[in-house]
Amino acid sequence: MRNFHYFIYAVGLIFILITICSACRKSKEDALADKDGIEPGDVVFRLGDSPESNAIMVADPMADYSHVGIVVNRKGKNMVIHACPTDHFEITDSNCVRMDSPETFFSNRNCLQGAIYRCANPDVAAEAAKQAIAFWEKRVPFDYNFEADDTTALYCTELVETAFKNAGLSLTDGKRHDVDIPGTFIPDCILVSDIQKSDKLKLVSSF
Repeated sequence: MRNFHYFIYAVGLIFILITICSACRKSKEDALADKDGIEPGDVVFRLGDSPESNAIMVADPMADYSHVGIVVNRKGKNMVIHACPTDHFEITDSNCVRMDSPETFFSNRNCLQGAIYRCANPDVAAEAAKQAIAFWEKRVPFDYNFEADDTTALYCTELVETAFKNAGLSLTDGKRHDVDIPGTFIPDCILVSDIQKSDKLKLVSSF
């Protein structure tokens, strides 16, 4: 009888845990699906759990997120343009500036947490979105050298800063950092925190 009671207790506990996990997952998915009325020109951040994301967080301890992109409107749909590296260095669609749906950008597979920030000047934001679309249309490759002054290739923060700078507003006010982590030294780098902490942007929502 005691074993039966233990069995019932274990089944009940498992059911409760599954219910809690499902509720948490649904809550996160609902929050990401809502996207709180994102608009073209919004700057979106996510925190990943990949080795690359972890390395970025080590290099940038002031940041809450490891990746950033810009919301654009493409054929009537909100999309996110961003720059991601891949394991190969030749120019292919996979390592050029990318355009993904917000659902993909913020998917549970890619994102532990995220945030949406907005520029106070809607005209600048709209122009920055147009600049980002131009990068995507030109298939600008990922900048594996992380050279912030060379916009023939772009990494994620460089893409956002360049898009806004081309629209007439520097989000970083020219801030650059020498990143020195084991095995890697990157001079004059734009960090995620430079974008996130910019006084030109205001937090819309975080999840």
